[in-house]
Order: sequence, then C-alpha cells, then structure tokens
Amino acid sequence: FISCKGDKGDTGPTGPAGESKDYVITVFQQDISPYPYAGATDSYVNSAYPTTSYGGATFLLTGLYYGDKRRILLRFNLDNYDLDNVIIEEAKLVLTIDKNAPPLSDYGGITLNVFALSEFWDENAVTWNNRTSGNSWTIPGGFYTMTYNNQSVYIPDTQRGEVTFNLDTDMVTDWCRNSASNNGIILIPSDEAQTGINWIRFYSSEYNLSLIHISEPTRPLYI
Repeated sequence: FISCKGDKGDTGPTGPAGESKDYVITVFQQDISPYPYAGATDSYVNSAYPTTSYGGATFLLTGLYYGDKRRILLRFNLDNYDLDNVIIEEAKLVLTIDKNAPPLSDYGGITLNVFALSEFWDENAVTWNNRTSGNSWTIPGGFYTMTYNNQSVYIPDTQRGEVTFNLDTDMVTDWCRNSASNNGIILIPSDEAQTGINWIRFYSSEYNLSLIHISEPTRPLYI
C-alpha cells in the first residue's frame, strides 16, 4: 500500500445547510398515555392447554416447557388518533419482565421473534386453537405473516427490567392508515424445537407496563 500526498488545493464553497427535523414521540400505554388510553389488548396462548384463554392474566408468558409452547399476542388500537398521514420514523415495543418470575432457561437465554398476526383475535376468548369464540386459527397457535422486518431480541436469563423491540415502520404505518390490517403481533421463541425449559414472563396491560413508542416528524396540527 502506497500513500501519496500533493499540495493542498483551494477551499471549496460551503455546501447548503442540512435539513433539521424535530420529532414527536407518541407513547401508547394502557390507562396512561395518551390519557386515558384503553386500546391495549394482550394475552398468551399455551399448546399444553389449547382451549384455555389467558386474556385476563396479569402476566404474559412465552417460551418452551419440555416441548409445550407459549406465545404472546399484543395489539394497540390506533383508530381514534390522527395518524392517517404520518411518516413514521421509528416504532418500539417495550415490555417489562415480571420481577417475581425472572427468565428461566436451560440455554442461558431466549431469542424472541416478532411477527404481524394475519387474523383478528379476541383478548377474552383467544386460545391456542381459537382466535375468537367459535372461530379457529387457520394454523393453531396464531396465524401470522413474515412480511415485515421486526427485530428479533436475545434476552439472557440474567436480564431484568425492560426489553425493547424495534418494530418495522411499514407495519405500524399500515396499522395507522388501514385499521383493518391491525391484528397486532405475536412473540415467538426463535427455536421452538428445544426440549428443555426456556421461557420468559412479562407484565401484561393489566399492570399498565406494556407500551409502544411511535416517532414521527413534527406536524403542525398534531393532537
């Protein structure tokens, strides 16, 4: 490798100033923000008890227990907010680990994938087999799409407190512009073939600790 240096040339003209953007960050959190937000619904489903609904539970459980599978379902209703024409720069899901039930893993930790659900589900009726009362999932355990590029997150079994997932902004934009597309998301372990124990428990919306952040450029008439 040879480096050659010549005489310094004249200073070029100053370029135009870069564009400066301010952002609005909207947090949707049950009973808290925007007050009194009541659009968060969540549950989990359990292959060991395929007809049991956990919609009223104060925790959300996902992972594996000797071959049995648990998956978390969440949805944030955005219908009553002026979001039709927003340009979303960033969206994050934040969940809080249940301090009374820290992650338990034979593998040192768990990786969770986030997928958009393809079918509507009822928080008070959803089970491993059924999405609503009397209506089964196309595929048991939740029918979802892999279209969007949501972040997978590795959570070591020593972690406590909040866990943040970056959500695909195209997915959240679709929710804002077409409410019928908002079937929420499902959190699934990346390896459901594991045969030991590998699960994690989060607080549910009943604890008001699950939330979603949406960042967008400032809009003059944003409410």
